[in-house]
Amino acid sequence: MGSNLVLDVSVDGALMGSVSEGQTFQRSLAPGTHVVSVLLRPNGLNLQPTKKTITIVKGQTYALNAEWRGETLVLR
Repeated sequence: MGSNLVLDVSVDGALMGSVSEGQTFQRSLAPGTHVVSVLLRPNGLNLQPTKKTITIVKGQTYALNAEWRGETLVLR
C-alpha cells in the first residue's frame, strides 16, 4: 500500500476499523452475503471504495488481501 496510508474497512456499509500496511483485520460475520469494502486514506487519487461481495458459511474462515494492480486497489 505504501507508507502513511490506511485502509478503512467497511462491511455492509458500516465502518468496522482501519488497517495500515502489514496489519491484519479480523471480524466475525454472520452467515450470509456481505459486501466488504476498503477505502484508501488519505485518498489523494480520489478513488472509489474497492468492494467485494462474499458469502459467509458458518464455521468457515475467509481471508481477503488488498493489493495494488497498477493504479487499481483490488481485494482478492
